Amino acid sequence: MDVVLYRTVEEPGPGRRRVSYVAVDVVPDPDDVLADLLARVRGRGATPLLDRADPVGEFVVPASRAPGLLAELPHLAAAARDAREADHVRHLARLARRCPSDSLMEIRFEGD
Repeated sequence: MDVVLYRTVEEPGPGRRRVSYVAVDVVPDPDDVLADLLARVRGRGATPLLDRADPVGEFVVPASRAPGLLAELPHLAAAARDAREADHVRHLARLARRCPSDSLMEIRFEGD
């Protein structure tokens, strides 16, 4: 499950505005590290936002909810079993810290 930071871009057009999304940053996950971590914390009550991420779907976290996501990441870090998993959580935190300062940003958990 890749995690992508997007910026919303509104383009004026005749009669209506067109909205598009530009990828700003990505935490790729070809080995499903995040899916494994999420399975370890899911349903324990400490990660209600992360519990909504679907390994085969898409889950969007708007900038306004990014502080909640940041608050849940320590629980994900505690579930890490090795340096690779811990590093993955650090990359997610870096990406999530960029989001709250800009209301045009959103984070998408993009499943396979």
